[in-house]
Amino acid sequence: MDLFLKAEKREVIGKKVQQLRKDGKIPAIIYGSEIEPTILTVDYQEFEKVYKKAGGSALVNLKIGEEKDELPILIHSVSYNPVSDKVDHIDFYKIKYGQKLTATVELKFINESKAVKELGGILSTVLKSVEIECLPRHLISKIEVDLSVLKSFSDIIHIKDLSIPENIKITTDNELVVANVSQPKIEEEVKKEETEQPKEEKEGEEKEGDKKEGGKDQKDEKDAKKEKK
Repeated sequence: MDLFLKAEKREVIGKKVQQLRKDGKIPAIIYGSEIEPTILTVDYQEFEKVYKKAGGSALVNLKIGEEKDELPILIHSVSYNPVSDKVDHIDFYKIKYGQKLTATVELKFINESKAVKELGGILSTVLKSVEIECLPRHLISKIEVDLSVLKSFSDIIHIKDLSIPENIKITTDNELVVANVSQPKIEEEVKKEETEQPKEEKEGEEKEGDKKEGGKDQKDEKDAKKEKK
């Protein structure tokens, strides 16, 4: 599926960029292979539609202004406003066909683990993405992880177990755990954890109690002396 996005060259910089954002535009920059860094703007709504499909690992054809040629790019970096959580700035990276590149690819977990469904285990997905290396034309947007292979608590999915096309290499450590299922805590263990107090906490309570008793004894002695007088 080919993805397209239109951009315009930008002259506005600094604080004046805020007005662009109010007008529904996102400031951006493009850099990479065989191109001078150029500042741009893109339409907010159009970018959201494309980014939802492309993420950071699918090729996008970028058309700048009235230029004839479209540029093959990756959405390299997206910055968000910490208050509004809206896209604040975008970095586009122009790639070169025939030259290998690296990209971060999302892991998509599919199907259901037997150890979870039938044994009541707790699923743990340790990794959410991996780094890959390939030619631009072989880029993929996600890697599916089949959880149905987790049939017992001893089963583990490592990166080396992932199914990927032959023309793609995962550069993340092959021995890293992607997902596993742990045994559920039995009711007795949960109750024990809830009722157990750390030793230091108990000692602290005992000392506090001793202080209170000591204070009470001293007060009683003072009251007794006053009565004798």
